[in-house]
Amino acid sequence: MTESDRNDSGAVLVGRLIRSYRDEARRNGRRLTQEGLLDLMVELGDESAGSWDRSMISNWERGVRHPPREFLVAFGRALEVPQTELDRMLIIAGYESLDEEEGHAAILAAAHAIESQVEILEQRVRGLVDSVAPPKPPVDGWAVSKEAMWRLAPAGVYALVVGFILSALGQNGTVALLAYTLVALAIVVAQWALRWLKPDRDRTEHDHIVDLFFISLFFTSNTSVLIGALTKADHFGFYTIEAFTNTPMPFLFATLVHLVISLIASVMFSVMLRRQFSSEDTVGTFFRAVWITLPPLLFAYASIVLFTNLGVWTSFMVVYGVLFGTFTTIVALNDPGTTLDDSDFFLKAAIVVITLLTVFAVIAVFVGYLEPHVMVTVSEFRIIPLRPISAEELGYTPEQGMQYLRIGGVWMALANIVYLVTVVGGYLLVTIRRAAPQATAAAQE
Repeated sequence: MTESDRNDSGAVLVGRLIRSYRDEARRNGRRLTQEGLLDLMVELGDESAGSWDRSMISNWERGVRHPPREFLVAFGRALEVPQTELDRMLIIAGYESLDEEEGHAAILAAAHAIESQVEILEQRVRGLVDSVAPPKPPVDGWAVSKEAMWRLAPAGVYALVVGFILSALGQNGTVALLAYTLVALAIVVAQWALRWLKPDRDRTEHDHIVDLFFISLFFTSNTSVLIGALTKADHFGFYTIEAFTNTPMPFLFATLVHLVISLIASVMFSVMLRRQFSSEDTVGTFFRAVWITLPPLLFAYASIVLFTNLGVWTSFMVVYGVLFGTFTTIVALNDPGTTLDDSDFFLKAAIVVITLLTVFAVIAVFVGYLEPHVMVTVSEFRIIPLRPISAEELGYTPEQGMQYLRIGGVWMALANIVYLVTVVGGYLLVTIRRAAPQATAAAQE
């Protein structure tokens, strides 16, 4: 029987013991994850730990093949496994040279001892989980909240301060409102770029993905305000409040609402990402990625549907569909359980979904530009009705209003396309390039 045999009972037995010891281990009051185990080995000065990753440990724990001797030795040292137990693990893994008769007896005896020890450890772990631990690994609420505030603060402070300054100065012209919106979009993109490009040992790939999820929701949502910069009418309807009509205040509040929706959705995304990747369930990689990405996007879309109109629903359905396909692929490619075949599936599915939605979006932009009356018609249907306001009250004629809708729709579409292609698409390409060799290595395990 070779080491690569997937039915090797010795590999399965050693894997069960590794998993049991890791489940029982605690660091900073939390269960030790596969990634945490590697970090601990690196901190203890093991040079080989840098060549291993979570997917390899996952395969060893499942008994796909024997772990290398170097890993078992480093594992024993990191978790302070008793020497006798470590010797038994090495024997079962085939790393001890014994005489045939003594070796056979020793292996059988060691196997029985290991099985008994594994059962005891598994019972202790199950008892611990059932009595004091939640079904999923706990999430550090303070850390999540702190990260959320860091994401919100720059754009939020800017929106409030500059919005009130514009209102106090009476600056409600197209140029002022357009600059106000574009600078808000630039701030969140620059903030993410700096955090991603600047090396920081405390920031993980999880943090970068959540940051990108937050700014993607905010950016694609707030581009709708570009239409308002021309028409003086935000899609939430703040402009219908008498005191806010023909002032910058509707744009201030629309920006803040987009920030809050994006923030709540990103916190949901962060929590689900941590719990799904920390848990050792049998759910497939595809479904795990879908259930990480879909709920926060549904929350954001439901908020848009509740407070805006049919035209906004349609455009956001396309944009959020692209984000869903892209982030599902990014999450899946970062999943330690993803194989080479899985990678091919995700990439093909994402390409098909994004291509279809992009074609639909281009058609919708052309229709909106050629027939602006369609945009007016769909904007009238909404769940929460608004007080009607004429074009003259906003400072232009109905004919000018139609032209503004055309131009604003093109602005919004171009801004979203540039962002999705450069920032989100660029990050997806980086993820694909990084995940390809890892998936190949996992497939060879």
